[in-house]
Amino acid sequence: MRVPNQTQQRKIMPGNSTEDKTDKAELATGAKTAVGCLVVLDLSGGHVFTVNPDGSDKRVIVTDCHWPDGVVVDIEAGHVFWTNMGVPNRNDGSIERADFDGQNRTTIVPEGQTFTPKQLHLDRKNRKLYWADREGMRVMRCNLDGSKLETLVDSSQGDARPGGQHLHRLRYQRREPHNGLPQRPGVSH
Repeated sequence: MRVPNQTQQRKIMPGNSTEDKTDKAELATGAKTAVGCLVVLDLSGGHVFTVNPDGSDKRVIVTDCHWPDGVVVDIEAGHVFWTNMGVPNRNDGSIERADFDGQNRTTIVPEGQTFTPKQLHLDRKNRKLYWADREGMRVMRCNLDGSKLETLVDSSQGDARPGGQHLHRLRYQRREPHNGLPQRPGVSH
């Protein structure tokens, strides 16, 4: 229950929580309440925005993103991190960060370091970002400032442009067997 005439302060909540985290004692004193919001990536529009859990009060944080695709929020630091997917057959993916209000936008991982970063994860304890690089066929990580970029898993087998060529090869290796099920290379039904 909300207190009438109460000022509400919008707050980005950690994790997947949309629960109102306001302490009941704060409500009794008339203090400001925190209302959780969702961070949304608009792939087709190229921007990151927030909305309330009911979809109201849309606020654009940043624009001109190159296919935003993965997002994570660092509540303690007041930052939103997101991946820019890039074009699958180019090495032009990136990771950026901005404050909750869209200020201080910074490139964390520049183009040329990851093909198509996805599934962004924040390791708060060790202050690291982890992501899967789909076309690069890697799992990668770096410090929250972009330093110490590392590849943890690489299944590209040394292919300089692994994603595009790998997917191209797989497309031509698929066959439709007599039972109508797609056949994977090296697997028979």
